[in-house]
Amino acid sequence: MTLDIEAHEDSRRVSRKAVQGIAWNFLAYGLSRGGVLLTTAVLARLLSKEDFGLVAVATVAVNYLSIVKDLGLGVALIQRQGEVREAANTVFTVNLLLGAFLSALVFPLAPLFAAYFRDPMVMPILRWLGLSFFINALGAVHIVLLMRDLDYRRKFIPDAGNVLAKSAASIGLAFAGYGAWALVFGQLLGALTSVVLAWLVLPWRPALRLDVSLFKALLRFGASVTGTDVIAVITDNLDYVIVGRVAGLEQLSVYT
Repeated sequence: MTLDIEAHEDSRRVSRKAVQGIAWNFLAYGLSRGGVLLTTAVLARLLSKEDFGLVAVATVAVNYLSIVKDLGLGVALIQRQGEVREAANTVFTVNLLLGAFLSALVFPLAPLFAAYFRDPMVMPILRWLGLSFFINALGAVHIVLLMRDLDYRRKFIPDAGNVLAKSAASIGLAFAGYGAWALVFGQLLGALTSVVLAWLVLPWRPALRLDVSLFKALLRFGASVTGTDVIAVITDNLDYVIVGRVAGLEQLSVYT
């Protein structure tokens, strides 16, 4: 009888957190969309179409490379039953390695993207945006653990910080005359703000440990997720790749 009551209470607690999570997710989505609309409206008066186009093609390149940014390990960690401390340490370590690798990989690949889109400015912008791989890797597991616990109230804090910091930095730098770099540094500052806030709201502190057996177990689940992501990213960004190449960066900014 006691076990039945406890099970019922656990079920009610999970249901309550799920409902609250929907509300916090909706609030985060509204803030994100509102931030994008407001920032775009202001920046449209300060930046050129080419500025937007440059960052758009660099973002497409980052999106393609992000296919393997965590190998689906985050989703696998959410699904994992029981104690996840060691699994979280393993995912954190792998994420850092992947983030560092992808940030470094952007450097030799950037000239190729610049040549494809026929604009040399794509190269430095893409290289700077590539730093986001390593920055995001620092806080990715914290966000995953909050999602695993259905703690979307605390997750809202880094989400909101990202939006507000990115918007404020982009607008401020655009007013200062930084052009396309206002968008680049806005994104990087938003990502860094999100990481700092994620570490503040979740007291978990990772250790750099790689358990190979745990990694293999998580990867078996994550591989299927990565496969689905590959298809989604390719199809979602293919039109931008074609428009940017055929019509040019200014037309791409209008298209996006």
